[in-house]
Amino acid sequence: MSDERALWLGRVEGDGRRLELPADALLRHAMALGASGSGKTVFCKVVVEEAVRHGLPAIVVDPQGDLCSLAAGTLDDAELEAHGVDPALAAELRERAEVVVFTPGSTQGVPLCADPVDPGLASLVGAARTQAVSRTASVVVGLLGFDLDSDDGAGLGAVIDRALHELLEGDARPTLAVLTEHLFAAEREGFSAYTRYLDAKKIKLAGQRLARLDVGARRLLFHGGVPIDVDVLLGRDPRAPVAEGRTRVAVVYLNTLHQQEDKDFLLAALVDRLYSWMLTHPSAEPQALFYVDEVAPFVPPVRKPACKEGLSLLFKQARKYGLCCLMATQNPGDVDYRAMAQFGTWALGRLTTRQDLKKIEPTVKSLAPDACDAILGKLPALKPGEMVLLSPDRLEAPVELRTRWLATRHETWGEERIAEHADGLRERFAALTDAVGEANGEEAADEGAPSSSEPSPPSEPSSSEPSSSEPSSSEPSSSEPPPSESLRGSGDSVPGGRPQAGALRAGSDPPDAGRAEPSPSSSADRAPGPAARAAVSSGDGPAPVTEAPEPGGDELVRSALLERESATAQELVAATGRGEGAVRRALKRLADAGEARAFRDGRSKRHWAVATGGRPDLGMPNPVEVLVAHVTERSAEAIANGHARNRVLGLIGESERFERAERVHRLVYQLDFEERVERPVLSRLFGPSHDERLGSVYLHPHNLGVLLFTNEDGIRFTDVPRGPASEIRDFDGVTEREARAPAELAFDEADWTARASEEAVRESFAKRFEAAPGRVAPLFVPLFHLLFRSETGSLRRITIDAILGKPVRWLPPDAGR
Repeated sequence: MSDERALWLGRVEGDGRRLELPADALLRHAMALGASGSGKTVFCKVVVEEAVRHGLPAIVVDPQGDLCSLAAGTLDDAELEAHGVDPALAAELRERAEVVVFTPGSTQGVPLCADPVDPGLASLVGAARTQAVSRTASVVVGLLGFDLDSDDGAGLGAVIDRALHELLEGDARPTLAVLTEHLFAAEREGFSAYTRYLDAKKIKLAGQRLARLDVGARRLLFHGGVPIDVDVLLGRDPRAPVAEGRTRVAVVYLNTLHQQEDKDFLLAALVDRLYSWMLTHPSAEPQALFYVDEVAPFVPPVRKPACKEGLSLLFKQARKYGLCCLMATQNPGDVDYRAMAQFGTWALGRLTTRQDLKKIEPTVKSLAPDACDAILGKLPALKPGEMVLLSPDRLEAPVELRTRWLATRHETWGEERIAEHADGLRERFAALTDAVGEANGEEAADEGAPSSSEPSPPSEPSSSEPSSSEPSSSEPSSSEPPPSESLRGSGDSVPGGRPQAGALRAGSDPPDAGRAEPSPSSSADRAPGPAARAAVSSGDGPAPVTEAPEPGGDELVRSALLERESATAQELVAATGRGEGAVRRALKRLADAGEARAFRDGRSKRHWAVATGGRPDLGMPNPVEVLVAHVTERSAEAIANGHARNRVLGLIGESERFERAERVHRLVYQLDFEERVERPVLSRLFGPSHDERLGSVYLHPHNLGVLLFTNEDGIRFTDVPRGPASEIRDFDGVTEREARAPAELAFDEADWTARASEEAVRESFAKRFEAAPGRVAPLFVPLFHLLFRSETGSLRRITIDAILGKPVRWLPPDAGR
């Protein structure tokens, strides 16, 4: 085994020897198990770092934001040396790694979209096509909300399966839209070809749901961004090639999707593309790494989410094609044992519950029969970063490992940090994107529709700059030439097909197939875009000239936005002195980069700078008051352990595992008041008969219940408070306050938009108390949602406050009014 091909994972406990694993050990797949905080995600990120060092590109699925920080850069040399990592390794990663964060259904990162029907089905033949069509039908059925195990789900699956085969036999290129039209055409004939599988009324209902996938917010998931293409994700497509000398790590961030069903679907679509790709790109050696963190919700033992079948098939067959799988979970009992049986290398971190230990016992026995009891005895006492590594194909015996320190920073990223990283990357994928940054078709329509009450400004005959729906300026629009049509990107394959993916070989450079050489005529200030480079590399003629941003124009518009809560394009024209067309193009580029957003204000469209931290679209341009949390995420996890359910006497009910803690903020109204309270009889003998008191109470923003807060009960609301308002126990004196930018808070927007009016708050208070209401102001309260997953895969949530950690029942925005 050559050191050049070895993955350095850490050091052996006891003697401190470097522990290395051959790269081809990943062909048998690797699984990391361990409780929260045991270090399993760090272990997997070390594997990704090592893969990049050896030129092995990776697709990593990030459910929580922990993997996005692979793009955060490396640690300082002094810190690395203090933790036993050679700074040369970090330097190598800086030179080799190209991390791109893809955000499905969102433009925060590089937007990613997934048509549930892969047009690549047409390229498959025989059994491979039949299996792929069946998987696609299952994905579509799950996406439409049908239970795959029910009679209706099975019947609809048969309908979709047959419809797809009909389209393929007719040489159609199947897509979501094509499948929808095919079913609507079949409706005109009463679904006669399909009623043997499912009742016609239910087929019609499914067709209507299918059509609704193509409108509204969910359209972003299916049409808003770079279509899922494995060559693109791995940097092997000349339309979006990896930078020279680098290896791509494509991070697919799932938190931009808010429904578990959408996450299941996205992963199902990705896995389906991966499976088709590997069939047409066979390799006996490792050629790509596929890593899913916290895989349990996607391969549960009982339920059948849309992605389960595809993942299970991938685990069984991927190693024959050079695709290496890496998975992690904190709950081995929540993963289907048949899927886990396909993994040959296991990194076991701290596991403390008897059920988790029993779940992995058969696997440990099969891999290390003589050491099974000793291993299971060690696991509960392991510290963070300590693992027991089993890889019988490559290691003679189990090894106690201390995972090496990460060379990259280990952070949890949110959407704002992802947007900062994506600045400058989106343009490289522009040729593959249908209107990146304008994934919502209504945005494009708004921008291009002239105002009905104002004349459109004159424009040059050759300009393609759309007119605005805002009141227009009298200044003529800019006559700069529009971007070349050839740069808009059709998403079709480059003539000549895609290059064969190169396998990892000892001593070789990473594969450079698909890298396009720059045009000889390019210059530093006017370089060809991705589509232009693809045209050059495919021999389609000279590269078209792209439109460069006007010198200083974007910065002028950005600065003008930062000085305002929000502004229309015409206000920015007046502020910057630039033409309307130039301002609109600058706004488009800033929106694409995640630096600006827009909202409707009557008939006008207003823009604001994300960096201000405001939410003028919600009427929140300035910082808001927030109570300071005393409960951290780590302590929330400790509190959660006390709320997890277990079987009674080991027989009754279901056991469940804590899955994650989500920090949220909820809105209350603070109302200040003046109150005249009668003093006790004895006190009145020696002084005034009444006290004049000033104070504040807090009310639920929707049902206007009065908030009570005690050390015993935490937060609760009451409709019938007792006594004077000044004697109500609440937050006063319990915790501090701080001003926070609204954009930094995780809160339900409906909580804010559906709130009662300030006048209604005062009226409600006046009916309950003999006091004079005064100022009403919003205040955000920090909470945690604690999520638990049962043995059957269902989720349960409880909410605790982040001040004392007590459970709280907080009505949703539409309740109680």
